[in-house]
Amino acid sequence: MIIIMDKYRVAATIIERLRTRAESIPDSYRKRVVLDKIKYYLADAQWLSLAKYKEYTNAWYIGMLDSSGNREGSGALLLHDGYIYIGHWHYDEMWDDEDGIRLQIDNGIYIGNFRNGDIHGNCYVHYPYGSEYEAEFENGREKKRKRERYADGVMRNSKPESGGLWGCLVIVIIIIIIISIISR
Repeated sequence: MIIIMDKYRVAATIIERLRTRAESIPDSYRKRVVLDKIKYYLADAQWLSLAKYKEYTNAWYIGMLDSSGNREGSGALLLHDGYIYIGHWHYDEMWDDEDGIRLQIDNGIYIGNFRNGDIHGNCYVHYPYGSEYEAEFENGREKKRKRERYADGVMRNSKPESGGLWGCLVIVIIIIIIISIISR
């Protein structure tokens, strides 16, 4: 099947998919980030008129290109399988130090920093069935999960490395038991 696309159709497809997903994000700040990216990039007639269109074997790109035709600056990528990235590009790679947005094939949405085409730094992840989490990533791999909320609303924070308040409480109880044993 041949799909005929131009930058306006690509923009409309991305807008529709991201807007639909943004509505299910409970975090109002992050919902606003997604809607603002749509507003200031794809739905902005001036930006879209300046944006270049480039077709790849498996994807369409609209955004800024350098003199060599590489992705550089702000832009959006739509793969044929539905994967979307909207944010900044550097040397033809996803590279966003603020809030790049990646919509996976499974409809998981990632909002955060990107380097060399991978998630890198702090990132918020939300799945369509309601689960969400925040984590620190390094070169595309999750390093440390900070907070997560399951679809049923149960919250879980990652354990502090020092043991936090619970660790202190356990130590105090152990000391009290030792003192009571010694003083007998």
